[in-house]
Amino acid sequence: WLVRNLGQKQTDEFLKLPITQNHSKLQFHNNQSFLQMADELLYGPARSCKKVAVCSNHKNKNGKLLQEEVELWSQDSVECIKELIGDLSFKEDMTYSPARAYFDHVGEH
Repeated sequence: WLVRNLGQKQTDEFLKLPITQNHSKLQFHNNQSFLQMADELLYGPARSCKKVAVCSNHKNKNGKLLQEEVELWSQDSVECIKELIGDLSFKEDMTYSPARAYFDHVGEH
């Protein structure tokens, strides 16, 4: 929303608002750090966007259910798994054979 609807100066102003800083707990504090983080998100498997109509359980003044068009973003799950397997930062945590994982130290649950 910020990238599409606000310029750099307005994004900076928005990110510096006390309510944004105190309640959002964002990992970026200005437009430059926001754009750097956004750039990091653009790598990996391709994303696709599809417009989907969503119906509400609320009615308008004419008695019709309210409806809104939203964006549904998705990625190819096989490509995501390929990327995870190829990421060396997960090397120590990868297993290629079945394994049991337990929450307790006894190995029962």
